[in-house]
Amino acid sequence: MNTQEILIVLSSLLSLFGIGYLMVQSRLLCMEFFKQDLFILRDKVFDYARTGNIGFTDPAYIMLRHTMNGWIRFAHQRTMWHGLVLFILLSREDKERIMGTRFDVRWSKAVANMDGPVREQLDSYRERMHKLTFRYFLISAPEVVVGVSIVFMFIFVTLTLYRQQTKLRSIVENWFKKTDDAALLYGEEVVA
Repeated sequence: MNTQEILIVLSSLLSLFGIGYLMVQSRLLCMEFFKQDLFILRDKVFDYARTGNIGFTDPAYIMLRHTMNGWIRFAHQRTMWHGLVLFILLSREDKERIMGTRFDVRWSKAVANMDGPVREQLDSYRERMHKLTFRYFLISAPEVVVGVSIVFMFIFVTLTLYRQQTKLRSIVENWFKKTDDAALLYGEEVVA
């Protein structure tokens, strides 16, 4: 190896290291933005309760607040990678236990006896929390999103090509049916 090749290898390694560093820092920045957005949303829920629309001891308020606090506190452990690994490694019993304490079921019970406008407002806070969480999941593991997108595009292209082959096969079969019809017609005329 000459000096120029060594410099190219070193600059390539340094570039890869820099890209890796930037990826880690961008994920940390995204996590901080996510936490900040949840702090703002949690403050809105608090202000909504402070104005007397809902009590601070109401189960729906407590659920929203605890859920947001959990996301803020453990956002570093709640990325898409962690979710995938957790889903793969959990036993069936653990998955059933988690599903037994589903947020949706508890939320339905908590808001069952609420007035329409209050329930709608709390549902909008909950929906906003879910949107923030979904966005964070996508941003927290862009390589997973890219990989899954590539797999879905491959499946879509394969299915599209298969459909086109099916259409082409149908066209060819129809053409052969017409030629068979013509051959049958001509063959009957010859016999007659």
